[in-house]
This record gives sequence, C-alpha cells and structure tokens, in this order.
Amino acid sequence: MRLIQMDVVPVHCQVTLYVPDAEQEPPLWPTGREAVVANSGTIYVNTICDVDGTVAVEVWSGEVPAPLHDLIYEGFLQVRDAGAFVGSYTGNQLGALVVPEGEHRVRVYAAYPHADHVIFVLD
Repeated sequence: MRLIQMDVVPVHCQVTLYVPDAEQEPPLWPTGREAVVANSGTIYVNTICDVDGTVAVEVWSGEVPAPLHDLIYEGFLQVRDAGAFVGSYTGNQLGALVVPEGEHRVRVYAAYPHADHVIFVLD
C-alpha cells in the first residue's frame, strides 16, 4: 500500500526519510558520492540536483507492485513518538507519515547515480 507520493525539489541533491526525535544525529556524507548514507534515524538518498528538476518520492508499506529501479539500500529505521517524515529536508518539502513506533525494515529503490525517482519501502 502506498503511504505517500510527492514531487520535491532536491536541494543539495538529496531526499530523506527521517525521524525528527531520533536518538542518533543525522549521518554525514563522507564524500558526497555515496548512493545512501543512513543510520537508525535518518536515511539520505543521493539524487539529481535541484537545477536538474524534481524528484518523485514514494513511500510504501509492504511490497511495491513492481520496483522500477535497483535496490540501493536495505536497513532499519527506529520510529519514535514524533513519527517519520519524507521528502526534501533542506528544501523544506516534507510529508508526514503515519507509521507506528518501533523498528521498521526499510528498502530503498532508485536509479543511482541520477535518481529522479526514489521509492522507500517499509516492512
């Protein structure tokens, strides 16, 4: 089931799925060329830059009917009281997700290195 779909301006060439009250600070980009940097509270995905257009962002619960791109990340997100948000943090375009508290397995699909469509799947 799709939880949200939106187009965002990828300021600093990234989109994110994050928990605002996470225990860990957001991760840093070691080189800026990684497909994904993540920890238990934030997942950043490297995308096209804002001058190249918008990025379509989707969040699904369960299975995606047909993944359009390669699996570029698999990990976990620890959702707390404040819930989770997705979109462009630096571009101030965020969508709130209704996700229960707890640890959620997350898969990210995108066409790295020129991602203009990112799919987050929460299990």
